[in-house]
Amino acid sequence: MKQLSKENAASGATEYGVYDFAKCDISPANNSPKRVSSAMAKYGKTKHKRIAKMLGCVLTLGRVSDWHCFTISLLANLSEAERAALAFASLNSLGHDNAYKTASLSLFGVLNGEVA
Repeated sequence: MKQLSKENAASGATEYGVYDFAKCDISPANNSPKRVSSAMAKYGKTKHKRIAKMLGCVLTLGRVSDWHCFTISLLANLSEAERAALAFASLNSLGHDNAYKTASLSLFGVLNGEVA
């Protein structure tokens, strides 16, 4: 059994709850691990990052009013070529019937049937 006696706290660095930073991956201040940034965070255009973040929010909320706001944000932040590429990719991800109905509703305001 160990005898309890007064001893210098610095000499018993691994006893009595004193934390030994040499055995850890993380140590205070200057030796803390650096956060790794993604390529999008480093090199992505600010407008593209803004749209990506807003898309995540709109998908999460899913309200019609949010989709209308997203459309306005697309107009403000993306070029026509970028918006066309986004629409092309979205329509190609749908089945033939749903893609046709979606494009028809977007362009002509008609869901079922042809424009009169």
